[in-house]
Amino acid sequence: MAKFETLLRNFWKKIRCGEPDECWPWLGNTNDQGYGRLKWSAHGQNLAHRRALELSGTPIPDGLIVLHTCDNPPCCNPRHLRLGTKTINAADRDSKGRARGGGARLSATAVVEIRQSTESSQVLAKKYGVSQSSIYRVRDNTFWRHVP
Repeated sequence: MAKFETLLRNFWKKIRCGEPDECWPWLGNTNDQGYGRLKWSAHGQNLAHRRALELSGTPIPDGLIVLHTCDNPPCCNPRHLRLGTKTINAADRDSKGRARGGGARLSATAVVEIRQSTESSQVLAKKYGVSQSSIYRVRDNTFWRHVP
């Protein structure tokens, strides 16, 4: 039991826990998509947000994945996590304009800036590291429809 308590304590030390509704970022190693990763006993490599949800009392049944309501991969706040399917996750991703390039390159703040900017799409594409067509899609509300 003492070994598990040490493992548990070390797990939560790697998360910057803030206010209940804030994102709680994972401070340890991450994968290429920004999700926290850790070695959890004999289970091998695991994703930190999955362990955070399980440790908060929500078991993860086979076939389900853990989704972020905040769209912030390193977040481990159990209030920002929910169970779902890959289909639900893909639909959420597509509805938010994140279907290409393996993840969002823009933030909600950048989307607002792009929509308010009078700069050309070419300048904005270079500034934010995305294609001009992505800038067009942000401006005409095809991408990031959930951002006002």
